[in-house]
Amino acid sequence: MSSALLSISIVTYQLDFVQFAHALKRLKLAIQSLSRQLPGTVTLTLIDNSNDEDRLAQIVSATGFGIHVAILNPNKNLGYGKAHNLAIATTSASFHLIMNPDVLISEDALQIAVAYM
Repeated sequence: MSSALLSISIVTYQLDFVQFAHALKRLKLAIQSLSRQLPGTVTLTLIDNSNDEDRLAQIVSATGFGIHVAILNPNKNLGYGKAHNLAIATTSASFHLIMNPDVLISEDALQIAVAYM
């Protein structure tokens, strides 16, 4: 179980891997920005609804997050909501952010959100 302040989950299904890699790079910057202020506060879980786990692992590795990124593979398409619930069940973080794989987040977005909470 995670003791992070913020957990993030992204459900993937038949991705545009180039677009997803770009979104992950932007998310990495936002996580790094928050982590400079509050170290060890973020966890990330990817839920693979289309059995592309190896490809996801390659993209995550190439992005170089600097935090542990869990990849869950339910071996079938659970659907968007159930897949996020799978990730939420693995965390005890105070807050959870549900993201789409094509979201381009700004570098200060997580800082602003956590400060607001």
